[in-house]
This record gives sequence, C-alpha cells and structure tokens, in this order.
Amino acid sequence: DDKGKTVSDHVGGLKFTSKYNKTDEFSIGVAAGKFGKPDWSLLTMGGQYQLNPRIHAQIGMSTLMSDKVRFSPGISYQKIMKGPENTLVVQGLVDYLYDKAKNTIMTGGIGYRSGANIGDAIQIMLGLYIKDIKAMLGYDLNISSLSGASGSQGGFELAVQYIGKVYKRPKPDPII
Repeated sequence: DDKGKTVSDHVGGLKFTSKYNKTDEFSIGVAAGKFGKPDWSLLTMGGQYQLNPRIHAQIGMSTLMSDKVRFSPGISYQKIMKGPENTLVVQGLVDYLYDKAKNTIMTGGIGYRSGANIGDAIQIMLGLYIKDIKAMLGYDLNISSLSGASGSQGGFELAVQYIGKVYKRPKPDPII
C-alpha cells in the first residue's frame, strides 16, 4: 500500500542572460532534475515506473530585426541518465509588436524535436503576449516511426505564463 508515501524529487538549474547591445540578448542555461528518483504510477495499485535523473541544457538568442519584429532562435538538449534517451530541440520564434501602447505581441514559429531516424516531431507554435501574460498554443506533428501508433495524429499543447512583480516601497531616511 503506497498511501502516505512521500516522493522526493529535486530539481535545480542556472540560467545566464546578457544583452550584447541595446536590443539583442544571449542566454545559456543548464538544469538537472529527478535526482530523488520518484516513482510514477497512473493508478494507485501497481504499474510503478521510476523516473531516472536527467540534465537539460539550452542556448538561445534574441535579435531585433526591425522596430516591430524580433527573431529568437534556440536549441535545447535533454539527456535522461542510465538510458539511451536524449532529445535535441531546435526552434525559431518570430515576435511581432502588434500594439506598443497596450504592450501586445503576437508570436509564432516552428521547431524540430529529434528522435529515432528522421526525428520525432515538427512543432508549430502560435502565441499572444499581453502585458505580463503570455499564452502559447503548440501542435506537435508526429514524424517518427511511432506515428502509426498515434494514427499520425499530433498533440496540442497550451502554455500560459504570468510574470508577477513585487514592488518594494522605499523607506526614505528622515530629514532633520
């Protein structure tokens, strides 16, 4: 009986981002996770599957092409330890500044995820950024030998991100 069982999963990473001129930036990062080797089970009875540790690395840049268009290519790599599984993802996104006053940006792009033979999937992404909220819809078009198992159907993914800000009220020194 696994009731009351505590699962430990440790994840951590570092990311460095730097502007190399007024409009363009570069980033590089690395992360590691699943070092607690958590057990995952779809059902509470039987079917245990242990998740192996993994490392993830990414590199990217962002460059302003015009006063309204930004191009952001990126590459990420994930390696699952104690196994042959690894994944390479190459993506390119184009942002279009739709409304500067309302800070609204439309974005879209394509990507490729590696796998067996010619690859695993082609990714198609569309999104909208409004102030501090980012929403992205993606579709993975399966191109691997596993497409027969999925009936050549891809998968939709939806991501929503909110960037909150904490403003610290200054405490000025009293003037005598």
